[in-house]
Amino acid sequence: MLKNILVLSYPQGAAGKLLGSTLMSSKSISHWNEQVELDKNNKKCLDYVRQSFTKNMSKWMLFEPNHTQAWNLQFISAKYARGEDLTTEQIIKLANKHATAHFHRSVFENKLCMFPWHKTHDNIFASCKKITVLIDTASQRWFDQALWEKHFLVENDKVKMLEHDTALAPHNKMHKKHINPLYSELSVNNTYKNEIVNNPDKQKFKSVSQFRNRKHNICVNLSDLLDETQFIQTIERITQYHKLEPVNQSFARSCHQHWSSCHAF
Repeated sequence: MLKNILVLSYPQGAAGKLLGSTLMSSKSISHWNEQVELDKNNKKCLDYVRQSFTKNMSKWMLFEPNHTQAWNLQFISAKYARGEDLTTEQIIKLANKHATAHFHRSVFENKLCMFPWHKTHDNIFASCKKITVLIDTASQRWFDQALWEKHFLVENDKVKMLEHDTALAPHNKMHKKHINPLYSELSVNNTYKNEIVNNPDKQKFKSVSQFRNRKHNICVNLSDLLDETQFIQTIERITQYHKLEPVNQSFARSCHQHWSSCHAF
């Protein structure tokens, strides 16, 4: 079962959902949207992309692609420590009990189920195929602005922590179990400094050397995902590296063009 998980590792805000949504058009990868997967083609996958990425940055997390509803592997957290101490046997047992029928059908059909992973270690996914997005120097300024626009909102000189707004995560049951502060207790400037300038992910995902021992892994730079031509080449490089069914270049270009049009900053 674990061999059917494709780990997409990236810092939140680093175009991981664009990369994942484009790759899921491959016949080797099961789409997060079960209805799309049942009769998957490039038009349906492109419609999904256009519906999932909005120009309204403050509503980005409400509409962006979500793996939680697809797989319901909520006993493993993509960001927090929950599930890190589980053994392979425990993961399989929990998946058999809680995972969706869509997940089990995908495993039965020997398709890869993409799972976002915002961490630099991957002990429980050691045997899985992986893709890791790095924040290189050329992409850092874009990353800072994109993360600020999508995860934070200034209201009356207070910073709203959009990630803690349960209205933006209607399908995330685990998220609603935890009460997190909706507004930062710090000033706007200090919040920006803490969350953006000193964002630890920029150091964690900065260098390929930090992932030298990550098995079955291919690293890509965020700057290559931001450039249309480089994006298409990166998609091809990933599918070749992991021996996946190819992604149509025209489809990948259309995905990138729509996603880029949403980032008018």
